[in-house]
Amino acid sequence: MSTVDLPLQTLLGYLQKLAEQSLSFWDVPEDAVLRLINITENTTYLVEASQGYKAILRIHRKNYHTLRAIESELAWLEALGREKVIRTPEYYLGRNSCAIQFGKTDALIDGRFMVLFHFVEGNVPDESLDMTYGFHALGAIAARCHDYAISWAKPTYFERLTWDAEAVFGPAATWGNWRDAPLVDRDIAEVLEEVEKTVCARLAAFGKPSERFNLIHADMRLANLLVGQEGTRLRGGLVCST
Repeated sequence: MSTVDLPLQTLLGYLQKLAEQSLSFWDVPEDAVLRLINITENTTYLVEASQGYKAILRIHRKNYHTLRAIESELAWLEALGREKVIRTPEYYLGRNSCAIQFGKTDALIDGRFMVLFHFVEGNVPDESLDMTYGFHALGAIAARCHDYAISWAKPTYFERLTWDAEAVFGPAATWGNWRDAPLVDRDIAEVLEEVEKTVCARLAAFGKPSERFNLIHADMRLANLLVGQEGTRLRGGLVCST
């Protein structure tokens, strides 16, 4: 059975085993334990050990980002931090001196890419409270990232997903045809057809000059903000796209 067709809990069990086996790729304490903390595009674990050790292990989704694309994301993250554009989470090199590791198990023979990040202290903004500050902070981070992206000299190997009308609505759409989604009946489809036409027309008029169409953080939302004593920062790896 393909892992795509596996029940979620079964897949998570396989990923947990992969995560546990893969900790040896890095110089982590022998008593380190893992706890699942997030499931989105990737599967994310908190790694904890004695004497206060903490790290974040990210296991990448199968067949989504290539090795080169993940390397590109880390290069972008490094550049933002090095140039003090925003505070970015650092990552650990493995015992083989590589930032990105690859592991597999008997159940996950296709394997997964993994990155181990430094743990960042902070709390996600409480959406039941006044969110004015959070949105101001998010907007400032977005502005600094976008401004820097215009002038940043990308590495020659740089590769990330492109999010344009073709990638979203084209015959080989990255996330498939929206018409195949569950619960899209005739009435809903009629509305979404008009939405697609409108979006495509507006994007065509907007164009793709570099000052408008460039590298972005593609998951910049309040839930990905961490507010701590050292200020506000984005958590996890920087998901960048064009």
